Amino acid sequence: MTIMHWQPLRPRNSFGRLYSLQNRMNRMFDEMFSGRESEVPECDWSPRLDVIEVEGRLEIAVELPGVKKEDVKVELVDDVLILSGQKNATYDRQDRSLHLTERTYGAFRRSFQLPGHFDREKIEAQFDNGVLYISLPRIEKEKSREIQIVSH
Repeated sequence: MTIMHWQPLRPRNSFGRLYSLQNRMNRMFDEMFSGRESEVPECDWSPRLDVIEVEGRLEIAVELPGVKKEDVKVELVDDVLILSGQKNATYDRQDRSLHLTERTYGAFRRSFQLPGHFDREKIEAQFDNGVLYISLPRIEKEKSREIQIVSH
């Protein structure tokens, strides 16, 4: 199981970029001196999402503007939901002079532990207008009951 380092806000100014560089350098030195590699792979960006509990199920909405359905993968491993994929540039960067870019492209991966247990056979996902919707129905918990004691 891979757990991702989540960066909620990508640095947009010079100080933010320096801070991000410092974090990467710290991780590199930690890995070098500890003798092991980080379990947190780097990704180019991280999609925003909402997780809402509604009537015995979790509803997840993931914003993926500009991403094709074919470029998205959803997995449930134990109780960990893993979202991964790729957002490709809509233009060829060769033969062009880029003056300003604010859009993000590249690989993404999000994974997180889900609370509780879900009916794996009834999980549904649909992609509509740049938003991935995932519905995870919870397994009904057995109500408590009294157990009769018999004598032999």
